[in-house]
Formats: sequence, C-alpha cells, structure tokens
Amino acid sequence: MQVFNSTSDLFKNHLGQLKAIGDVNRVLRELAIDGAAAVAKRVQNDGQKADGSQIGEYSTKTLAFGKITGKFGSIANKKQMSKRMKAFGDTDEFYGGYKEFRQSLGLQTDFIDLTLTGAMFGDWIPSPLDDNSWGVGFKNAESAKIAGYHEKRFGPIFALSKEEEEQAMQILNRIINQILK
Repeated sequence: MQVFNSTSDLFKNHLGQLKAIGDVNRVLRELAIDGAAAVAKRVQNDGQKADGSQIGEYSTKTLAFGKITGKFGSIANKKQMSKRMKAFGDTDEFYGGYKEFRQSLGLQTDFIDLTLTGAMFGDWIPSPLDDNSWGVGFKNAESAKIAGYHEKRFGPIFALSKEEEEQAMQILNRIINQILK
C-alpha cells in the first residue's frame, strides 16, 4: 500500500490516476456539487463556520427604523413590521435588533445561519473553471460581496471543513474504485 504525506499528495495521486483513464471532469463535478451542498447544510442547518465553531451571535444593537424600512422593507411587509413594533414596544425611530427582526418574520434565531431571503445560497453553485477543474462560488456579485462581508466579520465560512474534506476523500475513493472496476 502506498503511503502519502498529506491529503494533498493523495488527491494529486488519485487525480493522476483519473486523468490516465480520462474521466476527471465527471468526478470533479460530483465533488463540487457535494461540497457545495455540504457547506450550505453546515451553515444553514447548524450555523457553523469551516472550523466547526458557531458563526457568531446576533447583535443586541437597536436598529434605526429608517434603515430597516430601507434595507429590509422589501423583505418584511409593513404588517409584519407593525406587529413587531406593537409586540416589542418599538417606535418609528427604533426597531429592536436584527434577531428581533428575524423573529418578526418567523425565522429561526437560535444561531446565525446567514439566510434571510435565501438569495445568497441560491447563488452558491458549483461551476466548471476549465476542462479539468471545478469550483464552488457565487454566481452573483452581490451575493459574493455579502459572503465576503460575513467572512471578514466572522472568519472562514465557505471553505470545506475538515469533516467535509474527509467526506470528499471518501467520495473520491468510491468513484475511483467504481471506475477502476
């Protein structure tokens, strides 16, 4: 059995074998699709960064109402916002915090999941980079900008976690075994 010094060396070896049999694009596409889904699930279902820690906590700062109506007015309708204001004693000038805003929309607030409208993760897609490589990223510049803001604030989020890398290796090994059989 061959011994490798790193996961990277193992990947390179396996990719070399795949190139020899000519099916690299299919394998890399499947890995990219699985990787994109794994990251989205980790962030949206568990609220975790790439290192497995929680993304963060909601700010307790009070939001200026003018900013709410401008920034989030297209997300929350006036009825939802009025209901929230009455329930929590907000005024025309101030509107609780972001956590309270999410609660008024009926969204979960146990952890930060980076999902408000779903647009950003709707833009998180695998795509070919060239004939023999695939990547995962945002198809929309605005979503990429928002994701960049989150990573600057909280740290690496959209990279594969160690567990997700191990899962990719298992998938890669399974595919290679299927091809070689």
